[in-house]
Amino acid sequence: MQKSNNLKDKKLKDEGLQKQKSNQFFQHILRIHSHRYFRKILFIIISIHLLTFISPFTSLALEIPAIIYYIFKQTYDIWPFPTYAVTSSENQIQIANLIYKILEIVVQLLYTIDLLPKIFIWKKPLWWKSLNVLVVTLMVILVPFTIREYQLYGYSIERLKFRVCSIGLSFLLLCEIMSIREWKTLKFEELKKNKKQSDQKQNEKPEYKIYTWPEIIQHDKRDDCWIVIQGKVYDLSNYISQHPGGDIILDGAGGECTLCGIHTIQLGLSKKIYKMIF
Repeated sequence: MQKSNNLKDKKLKDEGLQKQKSNQFFQHILRIHSHRYFRKILFIIISIHLLTFISPFTSLALEIPAIIYYIFKQTYDIWPFPTYAVTSSENQIQIANLIYKILEIVVQLLYTIDLLPKIFIWKKPLWWKSLNVLVVTLMVILVPFTIREYQLYGYSIERLKFRVCSIGLSFLLLCEIMSIREWKTLKFEELKKNKKQSDQKQNEKPEYKIYTWPEIIQHDKRDDCWIVIQGKVYDLSNYISQHPGGDIILDGAGGECTLCGIHTIQLGLSKKIYKMIF
């Protein structure tokens, strides 16, 4: 019977450890996808590009080498997202197009590397995840589609700047909202873990009983003799008759006796007493 109980206790302990490891793994994954530094760098890049839209130099064009033109053309053909061409047929590159292309890549990197993993990792309902995927995806696709409209329909550069700035600022706001939600999730998990540990400590029973000094000093009689040695309480009620010093041990009844043996002449006898007690 005792063996089966031990096995059951061990099984429960193992299950508790596995659950704790699972929670730690989940927290670790959340921290991996926090990408605080990565997100800050991308925010800075997006902010710089939003500021460059105000500059009048975005309407300029630069001559580029043939190899650079070829690289841009090939990457445009294999890029999986809705996009636009950076170069023209005259081996020229528009400054505005280059800025928008970098902004497009930055936004999509922020989406695929930082935000999208958290949407699927967070312990949220399916409808919540689907809604976030839809909102963030639309936000990302709006940037290249807006620039494509500029190329296809000849919209003014001022209108393009206004729309892209609006989309970029909205995306920054969305990222900050999601990062705040992420921080709250981590904080809530940490508080819940600390509360659980505190409750466990309160419910744990000590291996030995703890006595206070008002309780100990009451046991100072021959038939009820307690002494304290090295922080431990010993009941010597049945040992007094065997004590070599007789009733002298009653001098320390209900008190501290750790150093009593050091100050006695019969040090060897005291060592024997300590061995008998321990």
